[in-house]
Amino acid sequence: MNKSDWKDTAELIGIAAIVASLIFVGFQLRLEGRVARATLSQSQLISRAELAIGMSENAIAIAKVNGGENLSASDESALGFLVDAWFRRALIGSNASRQIRGDDGSTTRAIFSIMLYENPGLRRIWEQQRKREAELMDKISPDSQFIHEYAEMVRADLATLDELSS
Repeated sequence: MNKSDWKDTAELIGIAAIVASLIFVGFQLRLEGRVARATLSQSQLISRAELAIGMSENAIAIAKVNGGENLSASDESALGFLVDAWFRRALIGSNASRQIRGDDGSTTRAIFSIMLYENPGLRRIWEQQRKREAELMDKISPDSQFIHEYAEMVRADLATLDELSS
């Protein structure tokens, strides 16, 4: 083989190596996407389980607040923390779903909205929290618009559910 043939062979090997590495990168990206979607699904299942556990652990207080009874300060505080944690978990889950799956995150939001719809006392607590937070956040955080927009989407879900039951 002459020098020109070796050069051509080396170039072909180099091109083949580049193509092989690009194929590998493509497979790796697909795998990472699948892992991210699986992790998101797992996180959403955990979130649903935590919601159910929190509701079962506080069933008496939830029944009281849904029935319009006054709560003790500790029950009111506990339910306030739970509702806020569930709201933020739904917000984070919806955002992750948008980023990873490319959907609108409405499934995660719907689960939270349905929980509020089925528990009018928790819905009142959530509305009070949103009002108080809106007043405070607007004063100290110009980036709070995302939270307000998400709360409005939940309110729209609740209005739709209210209309369906009428």
